[in-house]
Amino acid sequence: MTHVGIVIIIYCIPFIWVIWSMMDVRNGDREKVNLKGPVILFALLAVASLVVNWYLSSNYNLAFFQNSFSSIIGIVITGVLWLIIALINIFVTLTMKGAPKSIHNPKAMWIVSSVLAGAFLLMFLWYFPLAEKMAYADTLNNAVNTMEDTEENQEVSVVLVKSENACLRTKNCDVRYNNVFYHSLKEDSLFKRAKD
Repeated sequence: MTHVGIVIIIYCIPFIWVIWSMMDVRNGDREKVNLKGPVILFALLAVASLVVNWYLSSNYNLAFFQNSFSSIIGIVITGVLWLIIALINIFVTLTMKGAPKSIHNPKAMWIVSSVLAGAFLLMFLWYFPLAEKMAYADTLNNAVNTMEDTEENQEVSVVLVKSENACLRTKNCDVRYNNVFYHSLKEDSLFKRAKD
């Protein structure tokens, strides 16, 4: 889960930079919103994510894009979020007719909600899967390193790579664990035993 958190924090930096710049404009510290720096940073992060995704796809034989079910979940979550913001914007626009734009600017709200929805969509369709692939590759590397540290004469080696409790409630919970094992078989010894 740490991989997901780190990737999402890094992904949010350009957006935080833009929001910070917008606050400076509103406070009068700057004349216009600084978009050049955040856009360049976002482009660099996108290129870096492409390189990392290509590396993981080629070295660990992982799919470059995520599966369609996960994509649909990301699209639905983003659509519901955008729909909620749109309904609030429509309600406020209808109830506050004639309000100055400093209080409510419907056009700005449509732009902000669309940018927010696009950012969430990109996060769900690209950056979450990338972080999960990085976590998988790290887990696999840890398992392989643990296997290398075991004794050489064992026919079958099993490593418990991770075990996570999937239960989020504390009462009346059917405790289930997400256990990930990595095993290694010595083919020579198994073949030799089968021959005997």
